[in-house]
Amino acid sequence: MVKHEFDEYLEAGFKFQGLMNGLANSIDLMLGFILENLGIQPYRMMLGKKIGKFKFEKSKAFLADKYTGDFDKLIEKLQEFNENWIITKHGMIVGGHKDLTFHKDGKLHTFDLKRQEEIDREFTEIMKALTEIWNSLP
Repeated sequence: MVKHEFDEYLEAGFKFQGLMNGLANSIDLMLGFILENLGIQPYRMMLGKKIGKFKFEKSKAFLADKYTGDFDKLIEKLQEFNENWIITKHGMIVGGHKDLTFHKDGKLHTFDLKRQEEIDREFTEIMKALTEIWNSLP
């Protein structure tokens, strides 16, 4: 069977969706471990709620002191990642575009290779930061 261009486009979209799901699961687990260490039961929380709780706990648990980087920037990166993940998770892949495009909430969201690489870099930075925080907790 010969693959058509659209089939390859869909395949790339499905692979990117799978990648985003895997990355989101990793972030979700690390945030869960950190929140659980702080005495919070994160099991029924979705990623967005965990990020919100993590942000709230900054002052209460002195999380910002456990991280040598910019805590507010980390929260910003987490929220942006979550937005991108929601787009790829719940959005529909739209054909006819040069770059990978998803339709979500009446808008088109494009993920060209540069943006995909940026998301991958941001994920790495997020995981380094969360690991640093996790390792500094008692």
